[in-house]
Amino acid sequence: MTKRNLKHLLIAALFLSGCITTGDALRLQGEIDDLKTELSSFKNESSQGLTQEETQVLRRSLADLAVKVDELQGEINRLKGMVEEDKHLSQEVSDKIDLLRNDYDLRLREQEERLSSLTSTPPPGKAEDAPGAYQEAYDIYKKGDFVRAQANFENLLKEFPSSQYVDNAHYWIGECFYSRGDYKGAISRFAEVIEKYPKSEKLAPAYLKSALAFLKLGKDKEGKLFLQEVIKKFPSTEQAGIARKKLRQIE
Repeated sequence: MTKRNLKHLLIAALFLSGCITTGDALRLQGEIDDLKTELSSFKNESSQGLTQEETQVLRRSLADLAVKVDELQGEINRLKGMVEEDKHLSQEVSDKIDLLRNDYDLRLREQEERLSSLTSTPPPGKAEDAPGAYQEAYDIYKKGDFVRAQANFENLLKEFPSSQYVDNAHYWIGECFYSRGDYKGAISRFAEVIEKYPKSEKLAPAYLKSALAFLKLGKDKEGKLFLQEVIKKFPSTEQAGIARKKLRQIE
């Protein structure tokens, strides 16, 4: 071993004895193991070619270096223990966070379901049930129970919002209003048919009953306009014949 190699070894030992972070622990452990190997080889080498004074200096340096290596090994072991402890604590904290998050998610879902049950509308009925619901409401109407009939038609609109009976339901609700003397309500429902269902079979009746409702309210101008629309749009229908007779009566 030359003086130059010894100098490099001493410099390395001094560098390694400085500040050590936990992130460097594994890397430094490898360097310490290499250093121990070199120290072992130094002890087995002869001092041939060195003076007595140089040999004593070498032995003292090797002894000091061995002490530094042992001290550094102890620090590395301590840091390793801290790293393992940190891992354990970190896992505990992570587990607790997961438990809290799961509990929060569960409580949030429960609140959302509770809120949904309070605010959501009933699920739509099966399409095949719509004809029966419509017929039941119409039968009640024919019996003259306009309040119940209107309620059933309204329920049909909620349960079967996309059924083929929607326009008819609006029309018959208008008829229920009309039969009960609520002509404004009747006009509002007939307007639903006129504005939203231009191809409905109830379109001509909706125009005619709107005209009659306006006349009932004393709004002759609006009533005449709707009677004229019936005659213009549906000239060959039964509703057009009624509209012509009504116009002759009020003119």
